[in-house]
Amino acid sequence: MSSIKTEDSPVFRKIWLEVREEERKYGHIYNQIYRNCRWEEFDEADLTQTKRIVIVDDDQEILLCGLATDKEIAEHLAFLDAEYERRKAEFDKRQRKSNKKDNKPGKGKKAKLFKSLGKSNPFQLELFTQSNKNSSEYSQTIELYDFIPKYVWGKVERVKDKFLEPIKREFVCRSVKYKLVISPAFIEGLDGFKAYFPGKREELVEDALRKLMTEDRALFLEEEASLAFTLYQLQKELAAHKHTYDYSQLKESLEILAKTNIEIESEDKSAKLLFSPIEMLGLSGQNGETQTFVKFSNLLTRSINEGTYRLFNYEKVMSYDSVIARQLHKRMAHHYVQASFTEKYEILLSTIIRDFGLTKQKRIQQNLQKVESAVEELKSKEVILTCNTEKNYNYEEKQRLEDVKFCFQPHPSFINDTKKANAVSRQTHESIKTNTKLLE
Repeated sequence: MSSIKTEDSPVFRKIWLEVREEERKYGHIYNQIYRNCRWEEFDEADLTQTKRIVIVDDDQEILLCGLATDKEIAEHLAFLDAEYERRKAEFDKRQRKSNKKDNKPGKGKKAKLFKSLGKSNPFQLELFTQSNKNSSEYSQTIELYDFIPKYVWGKVERVKDKFLEPIKREFVCRSVKYKLVISPAFIEGLDGFKAYFPGKREELVEDALRKLMTEDRALFLEEEASLAFTLYQLQKELAAHKHTYDYSQLKESLEILAKTNIEIESEDKSAKLLFSPIEMLGLSGQNGETQTFVKFSNLLTRSINEGTYRLFNYEKVMSYDSVIARQLHKRMAHHYVQASFTEKYEILLSTIIRDFGLTKQKRIQQNLQKVESAVEELKSKEVILTCNTEKNYNYEEKQRLEDVKFCFQPHPSFINDTKKANAVSRQTHESIKTNTKLLE
């Protein structure tokens, strides 16, 4: 593309390159090749046959920027197509060598059995499991991980009743703005492969797995937080809180969590993470495995090692009908560490919509009604004592409701839970500090 001109123009319209969706097998290669290619078309009459092409690498460094004709753009796209085919051939060759021709957990990697994985039980994990060892009422929230809006609530629009486009979101955690991309899992069924996002069921399964971790079933596999369990134990834990699923549903949830890809990046690009909620999944009776186990995301391992988890009332959270009530209770338990009669908790409706991954309705009153219903659940479970609201209207648009600020007075029961969590956190941090010095 040596003939590309370098002139610029202040007037242009961005048009992102649109290409058909490649089959699931090569989706990740497709994204690597094409995702950073776009062109912008100018509006000037004398430039109707010329477009601006921008090619960037994975670090968003500009590799090529200039004016190009349709012919030149076609030549470059032909180069990308050839590169795409080359990488597909390499991928197939690797797949044949590893005998991985389906979409089972561990695809593209040599499967490791539970018995062959390195196991350990560091003191940080003991602190994590023993902080509520004698109480079935509590579990732990995880720093950052539990506040990524990674679940998709309600129905989703499918392509040809099977495929799903990745979802992009934004959220804020501890005043840091993040961008989020959720790529769906592909699960094989009787009618072939179908795409799924983690939803309400997967949230409950994750919470139940986390609870099982705090009951002496946790361990580190290859230095990452993990859990060895049985499907019966998981089913029993969920059923104890009136969430009933059969084994096939539980297996599907575990696969969805293992095959969903999540990418988050801070607004200033100083931090970027790519992970799956479950990084490794083994199911007893499949592929020679004799033990059902999961290895969690590194975010969970990091939180355990640093002691940044928080005690929360698991019994109450698992009892809610509303996903908003569950998310709001966890958020308050983790961040509202100063809960008292004199320190009230404030949050905007727009923050709840954004950070919980809710769909913003055309009429914000619809969102408001659902949050108000969740607040009533929180009152019934003695989390919130009273709730005051302050509505913000746009008077230039027929008094249209713009946002609502909620102000919660915490219930004495929630205050007691917070004091208990604070005491556990202090003890955890002191123990980690002391043990770290001894190990130096």
